[in-house]
Amino acid sequence: MNPRSNPDSRPVDLRQFDSAFGRPEKQEPAARTSYEEVPDGFYEARVEDATLSRTHTTGNPMMVWRLRILGPTCQGRCVTKMRVITQKTLPFLKGDLERLGLHLTRLSEVQERMDEMIDREIRIQKKTDPARKWADINFVRERKNPGSEPADSESAWHAGIDDDIPF
Repeated sequence: MNPRSNPDSRPVDLRQFDSAFGRPEKQEPAARTSYEEVPDGFYEARVEDATLSRTHTTGNPMMVWRLRILGPTCQGRCVTKMRVITQKTLPFLKGDLERLGLHLTRLSEVQERMDEMIDREIRIQKKTDPARKWADINFVRERKNPGSEPADSESAWHAGIDDDIPF
């Protein structure tokens, strides 16, 4: 039996729904799921996990960081940064590690010091290349303590103190 065919030979009359169909109630948008893409932009994040693994295609080693977004938007969502390790990418990997406060003399030390990156707060930028349809996560800088930056700087954190109160 064809699922599109009507086993009952009588035609289906939908006129009874016409008036209600013409004025549908506004539906609230569905809640965002964790599977929706985080939009491009700058975010404050915390390193939740850092692992050393290999790529599936070439077998090259790679660093993988799972980052939990702290804000200003998309709070609580996760993004993943991956850095394949080759001779060509070593300067970029070194910069990533240094932005996370991990200053190494030899790359082989990274395995013993991976835990030092956990819970490290960092400013990130998510940027999607529309031609490649690939998103890059870049570490912009280590997040500083609230009192270490001037209050009028773009990246200053709100420390909960209003300096313009006259008393």
